[in-house]
Amino acid sequence: MNQYGTLAWSHWEKFRPRELSQMSDPPRFFTNLGQQIEQRIVELEESLEQAYPAQEDYEARIGQLNQIRADAKDQALRETLPEAEDEQETEEIDPRMARLEELWEEHDQL
Repeated sequence: MNQYGTLAWSHWEKFRPRELSQMSDPPRFFTNLGQQIEQRIVELEESLEQAYPAQEDYEARIGQLNQIRADAKDQALRETLPEAEDEQETEEIDPRMARLEELWEEHDQL
């Protein structure tokens, strides 16, 4: 499991504990989710790099690339991690999470 899978698992423990308790295979789910987040970060980085002209100064370019990486990571996590459970929320699994589990199960069957 990569760092993003570990981060997502911590997020679920803190903000979605009921959903976490209903998962049939959390290690597999978060391993797959971590890979998906990492892939999305790479996609966003590539897109952002094309959107901004490259800085000629070496230090400015390094700063620009670090900012692009941070922005891509933030966006990918916002897109992927669900909001906190509401105290009055039912025991139902978030539809986005259920769909992610379905997609990963289909992927694993390929």
